[in-house]
Amino acid sequence: MGEQGNKGKGGIIFIFILIYLLSAGVLAYGAYEYGLYRGGVELGEKGKVSLYDQVPSITVTQEPSGGVTEVPITDYRLQATATPKPTAVVKPSTIPTVTPTTSNLINYQYQLPSGWQVVQAVDASFEVGFEPKTTKPKLDTIGEIGVISTVNSVSGIDGVKVIGGSLVIQVKILSYSGTDKKSFVLNTAGVTLTDQNKTNNYKEVEFSIDGRSCYFLEGLNVPNYGAILGMCDAGGGKAFWVNTGEKEYISIVRSLKRLR
Repeated sequence: MGEQGNKGKGGIIFIFILIYLLSAGVLAYGAYEYGLYRGGVELGEKGKVSLYDQVPSITVTQEPSGGVTEVPITDYRLQATATPKPTAVVKPSTIPTVTPTTSNLINYQYQLPSGWQVVQAVDASFEVGFEPKTTKPKLDTIGEIGVISTVNSVSGIDGVKVIGGSLVIQVKILSYSGTDKKSFVLNTAGVTLTDQNKTNNYKEVEFSIDGRSCYFLEGLNVPNYGAILGMCDAGGGKAFWVNTGEKEYISIVRSLKRLR
């Protein structure tokens, strides 16, 4: 009887120990899982983790026959991985492109008005047209042609009267290196442009004749010169230098032709 009582007490103690061990295991496992959960929340909140590692595990199910089947499941455990830094967006540089501009200069063609005649320079270097009813040529210098008025008129610029015998236009053919046109015009005349020798109608005019550039200063008030000074490129290192007071001077300039 005493022996059986000892065996009964031993069995009860064994059961309590077994229950204790099982309870401790359950608590430990729960604490482990809770720690992973909290760690994942804290890491996720701080943005230090972003991926999960799939770790295979098993669970045990009871079959009707009394057997035990192992069914694989998936337990997601955190894998600490640095979140990639955002890539900077590089915007293309906005370099302004330069668009070529089309010149607005008028390009005239050579023209000798109907009824006009031409006169050549003494050295036959060039020729120019003139209207024979109201003007005539004056040839005194090599490489130069003058056209003078034969009647009184008011064809001058700004309505200035042109007295018979006065100069309508003077043209010279000179060496030209292609330098600044304005400087060429003024230096040939020996004139320094100032506010005092400009009228209220002063302006600078550019155009071309058969593709050769011309440059004129209109509205001047310079002693011994007309109200207009200018030049036209004659090609081959030469240029026509022009001194006139004629308002319609472009008609005369369009009749200029280099001969040699």
